[in-house]
Amino acid sequence: MGLEQAGMKVVYQCEVDKKCQSVLKRHWPDTPLHDDVSTLTGKMVLDAVGSIDVVAWGSPCQDLSVAGKGVGLVGEKSGLFHQGIRIINELREESNNEYPRWSIWENVRGAFSSNHGRDFATVIDKMGEAGALEIEWRLLDAQFFGVPQRRKRVFVVAGFHPRADDSKPVFAIAESVRRGTSTSDQEGAKIAGTISDGFESSGSDQMTFIPPVAAAVCARYGKGPGQTTDAGQVIVTPFVKSRRAQSTEDYETWIADAPSPTLNAFDNATETRATVIVPVAFDEYNFSIDNTHHSLRAGTKQSTGVLEVAVRRLTPRECERLMGWPDDHTRWGSDDKEITDTHRYRMCGNGVVSNVAKWVGEQVMKINLENGV
Repeated sequence: MGLEQAGMKVVYQCEVDKKCQSVLKRHWPDTPLHDDVSTLTGKMVLDAVGSIDVVAWGSPCQDLSVAGKGVGLVGEKSGLFHQGIRIINELREESNNEYPRWSIWENVRGAFSSNHGRDFATVIDKMGEAGALEIEWRLLDAQFFGVPQRRKRVFVVAGFHPRADDSKPVFAIAESVRRGTSTSDQEGAKIAGTISDGFESSGSDQMTFIPPVAAAVCARYGKGPGQTTDAGQVIVTPFVKSRRAQSTEDYETWIADAPSPTLNAFDNATETRATVIVPVAFDEYNFSIDNTHHSLRAGTKQSTGVLEVAVRRLTPRECERLMGWPDDHTRWGSDDKEITDTHRYRMCGNGVVSNVAKWVGEQVMKINLENGV
């Protein structure tokens, strides 16, 4: 989605999950979709579409994540990285090294530290062995791209064709990290001013997470107190986890008015969600939002509406907004049947924030234009 917003066109897809397949077919009905990366070949792709300029992919992160088992690229899931490299090699062989021009690989920040850094070295080495002439990587945090979610992801861009000016980095922000140089210690917070003014000033209705007046409390998925209350009389405060529970017996802490932590399967597997909302007392005429009523005065209207404190989980739609996706993007499949909330949460947790992907795609497109591609 984000790469399309950057000017690219989706011509081929590969996805194993049936529910995800159905959502993809709904939004890209005319795009060939294969169901298993281990059986996909470069020849199959070229036979279907003729050419492929960019391979955008993200091998499963479970074995690389700090929340996973830490087995790295030898793990059953994250080991599918090697299947992606195989397909790139086959594409190059079948096209006489014409395709692809670029590879964009995305994964969790644990890719840097997995197996004491040796797994990330393998990623870079395999890209080079596949014929990449330039390789750059950057750790990008979604909260600095217009969504209120702390989601740090590694992006590795590999270029397979020579260009006139290869001294200019793809990630032309702050310090760029390229093959053979030391890893940058600058992360998202250091580049926020260059990329975006932040969520609050984004000016996009689509990107609005939770409005100051919470109509969402009365929405279809709102299941707590306040469903029948006029949304104009409810003020809400979002709370997010500052410490995640490590087990069912462990504790967790919450802080108010902060970006949401990363959406993932751990937090979305039970009724405990990454963010809760707390309605508080609201004086609709005198703008008091604490538990103490304003002074009674002559000639003024007096508010009597006070709600009990209530907690509810994030809705699938709010999770989609945290990912920068359109409302209800995951709600229906290609058969017009509704996707269950459980599957929608999982899609959001496994997805890529479109705002970040768009920015990465724009950098690649800029290099292509400068080189007349």
